[in-house]
Amino acid sequence: MPLFSRKGADIAHWEGAAEDWIAWARRPGHDAYWAYEPVLRAFIGAGAGAAIDIGCGEGRVSALLVALGYHVTAIDPVERMVAAAREKGSADAYAIAPAAQIPFASESFDLALMYNILTVLENIPKALAETRRLLRPDGRLVISVTHPFSERAEKEGEDGATILRLEEGYFGRERYSMRAERAGLRMDFAGWTQPLSLYTEALARAGFAITRMIEPQPSPRSPWRGRERWTKFPLFLWIEARPLG
Repeated sequence: MPLFSRKGADIAHWEGAAEDWIAWARRPGHDAYWAYEPVLRAFIGAGAGAAIDIGCGEGRVSALLVALGYHVTAIDPVERMVAAAREKGSADAYAIAPAAQIPFASESFDLALMYNILTVLENIPKALAETRRLLRPDGRLVISVTHPFSERAEKEGEDGATILRLEEGYFGRERYSMRAERAGLRMDFAGWTQPLSLYTEALARAGFAITRMIEPQPSPRSPWRGRERWTKFPLFLWIEARPLG
């Protein structure tokens, strides 16, 4: 999950939270990912090309890409995250790198995945420009972000997570932090809230055309405790984009 465009306070946060995140993410059914994984699998679809998981975290999304048939490179700026992904055998190759400085040649990948990464990136345009460089002309970018509307909700989060009130309204860009405690695990989240137009404009300026956008609902077979709420309101926004020109 965690990734920022340069070494600084934000990366330092996720370095400090790495062990908590690994425990949180790897407990099956513990958070939203497990409720949405079947839907994500269908959204990405099977493939056989080279894929890069940008901000791989502990590796669960990299493993999904491998299961779909891709040859996967997993990267993250947090060394402990990459080590955890490697220990799990989540991908075919690994690298420690930030989104704005990825050490691979241009046009190396058929698919780039940014799963819940843009919400924690300080410099989104720079990261998207670097992703555009890495993709082949017929490549594809798949993005998941927390839905901008759900980010702005001023309420208690589910299962003990406290969402801080945001002062700038929907159109502002604001740093947030949130603590969640559930089933004996604790996780401190941090990142940025921003409107939908920030993502779409950054994609356009980086040379992408949006080809698909959905607001997924959790799998009806999921036992996840938060499922009922998020069948009524969107928790995530998923975007597919392709290079222009």
